[in-house]
Amino acid sequence: MATNKRTAREEARREIELFRAQLAKTVGGERTTRGTMKDPTGGSNGFPLTAAGRLNQALRALTRAGWVTRGGAWICCASCGHAELERVLARRKTPAVGYLFWHVQTEEAVWKGLELREPLHLQWRGDAAAAVEIIRRSGLIVTHTGDPGRCIEVAATTHKRSRLNTH
Repeated sequence: MATNKRTAREEARREIELFRAQLAKTVGGERTTRGTMKDPTGGSNGFPLTAAGRLNQALRALTRAGWVTRGGAWICCASCGHAELERVLARRKTPAVGYLFWHVQTEEAVWKGLELREPLHLQWRGDAAAAVEIIRRSGLIVTHTGDPGRCIEVAATTHKRSRLNTH
């Protein structure tokens, strides 16, 4: 039993480190000598004042809860993402609750620095309601219809200026 718990913890740590590396590449975060992200917003615990920080917190919480998470340049499209993460789940020594990811096509369209200029659509498999609840706890606005064929949507955090407001 202790070996299974240790293995699960080790897998969770590897998943968190992989996500941190992905996030650093995605948002241009600077790594410190201890391997943690420097916070360009001046907050604490990652990036708490930005969408990137909140998403980082949410994905770490999902990983601790047994989810496999991926994002950005690691996955080219939804089809490849589902296929890759199914392979990841099959290779795991401990069962996962599910997986959640976004792909490079989404990433290129939605990020503006550390904020979301468009909604982020997360592909998933598992208990979407549980994933939505965990993501909401990080301070992001999340919607999901409950339809298994629909993405989990994280709302944009920046607002486009009206063309009428020119002052």
